[in-house]
Amino acid sequence: MRRVRPVEVHWKLFCLEEVNKKEGTEVDWENGRSAPVLRVLALVRRKYGDEGFDRLYDALGKARFVREETLNDPAVIEAALK
Repeated sequence: MRRVRPVEVHWKLFCLEEVNKKEGTEVDWENGRSAPVLRVLALVRRKYGDEGFDRLYDALGKARFVREETLNDPAVIEAALK
């Protein structure tokens, strides 16, 4: 869409593990599947704003859906940050 006309995006984090958890259970924020990448995304948004978040989100999306890498791997997150 940004290629067609300027669009301003304000990112918010959303955890499907939290939404889909069974009643009476808690998400394991220390060892959960999405916890590490969510923490990194939150830090990047805080430090670099929506533009930094957008760039990292794009890099993580390519890692996951183009190269079929797992986002649980710290090396994948580190590579996306570079």
